[in-house]
Amino acid sequence: MMERYVRNIGNALTDTARARPHARALVHGDQVWSWSQIEAYANSLAAGLLSLGVQHGERVAIRSGNSRQMFESMYGIVRTGAVYVPISAHASTAETIQMLNICDARVLIAEGLSVTELAEIRANCPTVTTIVTLDAGVAADFVYDALLADHMGAPTVDLPTRADDICWQNFTSGTTGVPKSGMNSHGGLNYMLLNVIATMMPGADHRDATLAVAPLGHGTGTITTACTMCGAATILTSSARMDVEECWRLIDAHRVSILFSVPTILMRLLRHPSCTPQVTQHLRHVRCGAAPMSRTDLDIAVAHLGAAFIRSYGAVEHVGAGTIYRPANEMHAAPLNGDDPLDSIGLPRPGTEIGFLDDDGQPVAPGEAGEMCLRGPGVFFGYYNNPEANAAAFHQGWYRTGDIGRMGANGFIYLVGRKKEMFKSGGLQISPNEVQNELAKHPAVLEANLVSLPDSDFGEVGVAAVLLHPGQTVAEGELIAWIRERLAHYKAPRRIFILDLLPRSANGKVPKPLLRDFLYERGLIERGRDVAKFGALK
Repeated sequence: MMERYVRNIGNALTDTARARPHARALVHGDQVWSWSQIEAYANSLAAGLLSLGVQHGERVAIRSGNSRQMFESMYGIVRTGAVYVPISAHASTAETIQMLNICDARVLIAEGLSVTELAEIRANCPTVTTIVTLDAGVAADFVYDALLADHMGAPTVDLPTRADDICWQNFTSGTTGVPKSGMNSHGGLNYMLLNVIATMMPGADHRDATLAVAPLGHGTGTITTACTMCGAATILTSSARMDVEECWRLIDAHRVSILFSVPTILMRLLRHPSCTPQVTQHLRHVRCGAAPMSRTDLDIAVAHLGAAFIRSYGAVEHVGAGTIYRPANEMHAAPLNGDDPLDSIGLPRPGTEIGFLDDDGQPVAPGEAGEMCLRGPGVFFGYYNNPEANAAAFHQGWYRTGDIGRMGANGFIYLVGRKKEMFKSGGLQISPNEVQNELAKHPAVLEANLVSLPDSDFGEVGVAAVLLHPGQTVAEGELIAWIRERLAHYKAPRRIFILDLLPRSANGKVPKPLLRDFLYERGLIERGRDVAKFGALK
């Protein structure tokens, strides 16, 4: 059988630079780079890596905040045939070492390396032969910009690329245990990016721009790569710490039309006084994903953004696959058999097949809940060097997402909850998602999260943590009563803690394990002991 070749993702930048060499590509503060300049940097990196002996299929990791170097590095790394492995800029030394060893990284590019951290990485990462620092004056093997200067003007690196060649390897966002490293191929990413362009930003071109409000190494990087293919510029914020006022100022100043966000970040933007019709008019394509969204937040997003607002369902394992949902376009769709499209996560993406399987891997009856599974060119190639995880993740060509969902009579997909997060209390099953959504409907509640905890009588009980809208107050008993009025009594949390902050991962989520640890650390619950009932409702 003839091998199938595709365009190397790294050379998408080459194509755009040839078409519009002098158009703006990247803006960071007062600095503006054209496509030809970014192409020159990326190609110099590629030539530099090849001069270091980097081979096809080897892993090149980068740990950096959003910057020019972070933006161009993916294009430079993957065009050599090597694999781009982003590591969170917030990763500790121990986490960095762990991830470098999991992916067998050959080269590490990093900013902010201390002398001590550099020594620890050298001592504990046997596959890392070369360390490149973004900071001058650090005793690494090379300084990034100096390496590029040595290879500036090198012939364009443009190598034949097979569709199944792995190019992007991203770590799952788990906060406990050993992270997994999901592999995406050039063929898969080409499909995903074209799918994103066609369904989420149709008509995008050099007149558009996107604002990177999250790390480039995750979902934001997918959007910026799609923008590169279209010639749309990327605007970077001044620092990793989100400044909502600055975001709106940049959106207005640069006429930002494309935005990718997660619900937490998007709602911070939309609830800020700077969110006015004069500024939001620039936004034509606003994609929100990576976490569930309450009906209350959904209504706010549609009110501010209208048809520009798009929800999507995806993950490291199926970037650009999953579902797509345009709430404003579905407002006219009447509920069918009790299924309201506005409560759904949308329709299957073009080219993606979605099924629902039971615990034995068999299809459930139409309309019944089961584990949501995906097939299609957007699904990843598995976890690197992790046969046990791969055996659990795939079944007869299906990728098992771990999410419980169902297809309604109207064809829309409804998310019930995470398979691992569903729990039984007194033998009765509870979906954290359902309870969280009801809590979020209370007028005082800004955000709600529910975790399960061990209980000697019921096996497990639910405990919720909520944030309130600024200036709002509410009693715990009132919130528990609110749930009991709307859901079966057994679904009411044992306790609801009203907090001033919630623990978050790098992409803005509130992972259940992280929240449990947070409640323990704050002394709100005690390890090894049952959670006491709220006094007024014993």
